[in-house]
Amino acid sequence: MTETRDDQFGNRADAHIRLSHQQVMLFGAKPVTESMIYGAAWFAASQAAQGRTADQLRDTSAAVADQYTQMFRAMNEEHLRDRVAKLEPTQLDGA
Repeated sequence: MTETRDDQFGNRADAHIRLSHQQVMLFGAKPVTESMIYGAAWFAASQAAQGRTADQLRDTSAAVADQYTQMFRAMNEEHLRDRVAKLEPTQLDGA
């Protein structure tokens, strides 16, 4: 899996994050999280289908799903580590 982060990567991610924060105020965190993941999965699948026949997509769908699952896990673990690191000093101060 290669990272292709151009100079606008952060801006695009931030736009999605801002939208999610706005929606959380209206709908709550769980439904917004679920719809964000659903939308990301839909978009990834639609992009995976570009330029492929139905047979090609069928033959590669498991590999594509694995690739995106690995990406999500790596990014999620990175952000969870960051959150833990930010919380630990706060918890130690309050102990």
